[in-house]
Formats: sequence, structure tokens, C-alpha cells
Amino acid sequence: MRIETTPVCRSLFTGPGAWQAADFSGPQDWTCRLSPDLDVEAIRRDLFEGRGFAVIRGVPVDDREMARRVYLKIAGRLGTPIAQNARGDLLYSVRDEGQSIEKQYGTVGVRFSKTK
Repeated sequence: MRIETTPVCRSLFTGPGAWQAADFSGPQDWTCRLSPDLDVEAIRRDLFEGRGFAVIRGVPVDDREMARRVYLKIAGRLGTPIAQNARGDLLYSVRDEGQSIEKQYGTVGVRFSKTK
């Protein structure tokens, strides 16, 4: 299997997604609260035509199944959820489980993030 690489951009990046921290007055510029009247279309515009990110507060993370349903409902209105791993899971929890990628895969040609 051959995986295509993303071409390197050699021109100046411009547009609403080319922002600096000084362009925002604070977290209120990119944060919204989960509610029945959440404007998902406004979030979608921000993601695809604006700054490129948004933070949604108030997702019920203590109830994993409810959080899953909320996430998939919002994701389905923003686009098409796709598999996050080889098993086809639509959600994948990113957390430090103490495993070592170096021990599993070695270090040659592998990029990884450290959480500590």
C-alpha cells in the first residue's frame, strides 16, 4: 500500500485560517457552550471558512455513552464521521496509557508525540 504525502506549501498562507494569537481577544472568541440551540452551522462556517477550529464546552464527559452520542450527532452535522483506527471505530480516546511506541515500533521512521 502506498500512502500519498501532502505536498509542501511554498507560498505565503493567507486567509481567515492564517491567524495569530493576537487576532483573538480570548477564549470566548472560539468557545461555545453545548445547548439545544447550538448553532452548528456557525461552527461549520468557522471550521471551513474561518479560523479552522472551535471549542464546544458542556459535553457530558462523565457519561461516556451520552458524550459519544453528542459527539457523533455534532460530527454528523459538520461532515461525515470516518474511522479513526483500523478497527473502524468512529471515536478513539487519546490518552496516556503508559505504552511505549518505541518498544512497539522502534524509532526508525516513526513519528510520535510525548505526553509527559
